Amino acid sequence: MPGFLKVFGYADPSSPLGYGIDTTVQQLITSLLTLGSFVSSFAAGPFSSVLGRKPALWTACALNAVACAIMLATTDTGVLYFGRLLMGFANGFLVTFSAVYNSEVAPAQLRGVMVALFAYWVNIGSIIGAVVDNYTSTVLDKRAYQIPIACLYIIPVFLSVALLFIPESPRWLLHQGADSKARAALERLRPSSVPAEYLELEWAEMLRGVEEEKSHAKSVGVLDMFRGVIGIKQTFRYSIMNACFGFIGVNVGMVLIRKVLGRRSILMLGATICGLCQLIPAIAWSAKPASKTSATELVSSRLRAWTAGTGTSLGYVFAWLCGFCSPYFINPTDLNWGAQYGYIWAASNFLCVCFFYLCMPEMKGRSLEELDEIFLARVAAKKFKGYQCHITEDAVQDVKGQGVDLKEAVDRASKML
Repeated sequence: MPGFLKVFGYADPSSPLGYGIDTTVQQLITSLLTLGSFVSSFAAGPFSSVLGRKPALWTACALNAVACAIMLATTDTGVLYFGRLLMGFANGFLVTFSAVYNSEVAPAQLRGVMVALFAYWVNIGSIIGAVVDNYTSTVLDKRAYQIPIACLYIIPVFLSVALLFIPESPRWLLHQGADSKARAALERLRPSSVPAEYLELEWAEMLRGVEEEKSHAKSVGVLDMFRGVIGIKQTFRYSIMNACFGFIGVNVGMVLIRKVLGRRSILMLGATICGLCQLIPAIAWSAKPASKTSATELVSSRLRAWTAGTGTSLGYVFAWLCGFCSPYFINPTDLNWGAQYGYIWAASNFLCVCFFYLCMPEMKGRSLEELDEIFLARVAAKKFKGYQCHITEDAVQDVKGQGVDLKEAVDRASKML
């Protein structure tokens, strides 16, 4: 954006825009957000142990507001860096705790779709953001970047208000010893049309799951867990197209995960497609460099925030590494690889396919407590699907004696949900 480059770049008569920007500035603007996300997602475990899921999301919204205000007001590169870092702190909490909360409150039958909704809304946000960027990119003053940044207030403000009307995670409350609050939260999260017997069975499973975890717990924390330039002229329009394809992919994935394929198959299919999409432009660039045609639920309930936060933070480490190194790979003044750097991402995606096949179990239709039991039993990934859980049978025994057909109640509830 010329309006951005006027403030944070330098005059460059040889550039089509009349301005340029240092590679170091590019690296820091991109990577500091990722670095901030790494720090906050890594801190998610200890934060959640004390304050819970909702306060973490409120904290993220507050940090977002401060970061946006800083970036809107400053014309100093150093202050901009700080704003990006602060935005990263907010982003790490938003990513980690929205996923954790969704996984903990969703019924087993809907958990895959509920968690997938995270990616769904991320893609909607990407489309809207890309459209806004496209139409403000031609503005020749600071409004070019101030308008997109100001848009980042909308969702956090909405989220801050919406959080007032939803309960804290019942599983988190159970682990804090607040049984009555946990039961009330679960009842608020399930529609009144769900059979009472199904609610009792779900509650009994949660209670037994917490008891089992406490009996095996040794500590809470890290130790217990182990016991863009590539030849595209219309860059902003390309980002809209890319976000739209992502949106389509998420919708297709939600249908497949619900009706056809399981999590494991979806991951393998997605990684294969990603690898091929990176391999094709890399090969095309190798054959004809610089040509225009060549660039075209799993974790313990007690440790969920620790594990999800740590996993997210490791993802941010690699994302930061990619953001930091990519300008060197692409820029003509450095390695000048162009699209050939797609070989790196193609190989990494194909490695993911191998990992998913060998190590990723199928979790479709399992409650979080059942998953805890299966992992505790050290069941091999390929045997996950057929494993019979005892915790469900025990929970059934806990609620029997009410003179009802529990199987019928569960079937009815599953159809409603």
